[in-house]
Amino acid sequence: MKTRLLSVLCIFFMFIQSGCISYLQIQKTQPPEIILNEDEQTIQFVNFYDYTTLNFDNEERTKVYISGVNRLIDGLERSFAENPEFSINILDSLVKGRAATTLNYTLNPDSVKYYCLMSNADMLLALEAFEIYYDKDISVSEDENGNKSKTANYYLIVKPGLTLYDKTGNIINSSLFYAEEFIDSRAVILLDIAIRPSYAKRQEEIDRMAFDLGFQYINKFYPTDYLETRSYFTNKNFAPIVPYIQDGNWNKAIEMLLPLAGSGNKKEAKRAAKNLGVVYEALGDMDSAEKWYAKFNNSK
Repeated sequence: MKTRLLSVLCIFFMFIQSGCISYLQIQKTQPPEIILNEDEQTIQFVNFYDYTTLNFDNEERTKVYISGVNRLIDGLERSFAENPEFSINILDSLVKGRAATTLNYTLNPDSVKYYCLMSNADMLLALEAFEIYYDKDISVSEDENGNKSKTANYYLIVKPGLTLYDKTGNIINSSLFYAEEFIDSRAVILLDIAIRPSYAKRQEEIDRMAFDLGFQYINKFYPTDYLETRSYFTNKNFAPIVPYIQDGNWNKAIEMLLPLAGSGNKKEAKRAAKNLGVVYEALGDMDSAEKWYAKFNNSK
């Protein structure tokens, strides 16, 4: 689904007031959260979150939960359907028993084996927890007359818990993850109490958030690219090298930096070591990068 991009996705420069330092964004890759064997490709999904046991006072809230769970499952099914590396079979029923909000329960290995055999699957993906709730923070403001007022800022949270088992019953991954979205700000009446937003009126947002969480779950099987920022020196002696760093011409930058790193001017050599560390990191050679960073950090 994802392809590894070039080692550096984006390079940009932002000069600070002194004009002696610039910043480089380097693309890094984080390993997959879920690492599988090559022969593990088929998944049996089972809903172990029994929403029929929910006992909310408000019946509408129960309907919100049921809809949210179903949209989460829709997202899971859609994401795997669009991915050629995996196939998923959605068991069209739920298992009676629990409506947990945390992952504090492990399936019996025999149960896992049973469900995997149903569709000759390599793995079992179990929805074992689900929760929808509002979080809030209180902000205080003061008018020109010194009168203070409090406002409650409400955030909607949708939090599913999914556990992936291999066909022998061993846990491959257990993930309690969530989506958060700002909903509303409301005046605090007394003792930090405000009228909480309705769940039923936020059905559309909840369904969308739940679907997106299901759709994004498959990302756990793939490496993730992210950016980290590194600073490097651009003062007088390094100015001729800047265009090569800007263009991503790492070999030329290294060629020009090495003589400066061996300079008798300790300050210049130290700065060149830092720049070499940055350039080697951008190149993807972390052994060399760490060597030059060490020289920079240990120089007096």
